[in-house]
Amino acid sequence: MRTKSFPDIIQGGMGVGVSLWPLARAVSLLGGIGVISGTLVEVVVARTLQMGDPCGYIRWALAPFHFPIKEVAERVIAKYYIPGGKAPGARFKDVPLFGMNPEKSLTDLIIVSNFAQVFLAKEGHQGLVGINLLEKVQLPTICALYGAMLAGVDCVFIGAGIPKQIPRVLDNLSRHDYAAYKIGVEGAVIGDDFRQCFDPKAFLNGRKLPRLRRPGFLPIVSAPSIIKRFFMDEPEMIQGFSGELPPAGGHNAPPRGEKRFNERRRTCLWGTRRHRLGGLHFSRSPFLGWRRVCFSGETCRGASSRRAGNSGGKYFCALQRVGDERTPKSIDKKNGVSWGA
Repeated sequence: MRTKSFPDIIQGGMGVGVSLWPLARAVSLLGGIGVISGTLVEVVVARTLQMGDPCGYIRWALAPFHFPIKEVAERVIAKYYIPGGKAPGARFKDVPLFGMNPEKSLTDLIIVSNFAQVFLAKEGHQGLVGINLLEKVQLPTICALYGAMLAGVDCVFIGAGIPKQIPRVLDNLSRHDYAAYKIGVEGAVIGDDFRQCFDPKAFLNGRKLPRLRRPGFLPIVSAPSIIKRFFMDEPEMIQGFSGELPPAGGHNAPPRGEKRFNERRRTCLWGTRRHRLGGLHFSRSPFLGWRRVCFSGETCRGASSRRAGNSGGKYFCALQRVGDERTPKSIDKKNGVSWGA
């Protein structure tokens, strides 16, 4: 993933039926990163087909010269498409719930739905399009990622948890290799191993496809400790961070413990007015030619990227071009980033 300049806007993933391909396409065409909400997008696509697929966009995206597995697209369309739309007052056909052993028809629907949304957002231009998923909704993640990657998604944003497994999954899916995702299960004991597995080769049914472009991975984080954890474990497998503090809304948990205030009686989310970064550095991976640490909540002077779409908060990134060897010393929410030598 390469561009000549960093986008001014990263569109927020605003949930089911909101951050779909028309909005993501518009943001991308204007030079930002358009973002599609992949959570439950299969329900949106299934209902769009049942409403007659106005203008035919979904069927266009799943045409044989776009989607690589013709019979999979045909099965989905045959199951859900209603010419002219369902009768007024008629119920929508249910989409099965995802479990540890999902129906093949459901995995097919998730893959083609994410493909269709990303394809339509990217069709006919070179702008950037990403997909936003939730770590706390783990079961459909692999299928959603594979569908988006088949359409050439540029970057993946995942929050609502610590998505440590995603880099390896992206690597495997880009090679059409078997991928497994460990599932958190309430009440599990030591020794339990619950995994959601997906084999692209079985899905492709013998077809040979070229290696897919691996999208950039930008985990959504809510605390510097999480950023540091990523850097300590696998710093080269992520391409940046999307910062989201509680004022920005979203799915991250509020601060724990006793509420603290700064001298202006504003909630002090970091404990002190200045947060020392210490050994924490920007990503050294060449994502868009920048390394960065991003935060949301209050303006940081010199910030060049703002995340739009999250209710109640602002999103800012402190950016530094790759090759600039200065070290960020601290982030002051009033005066911005302080740089060392």
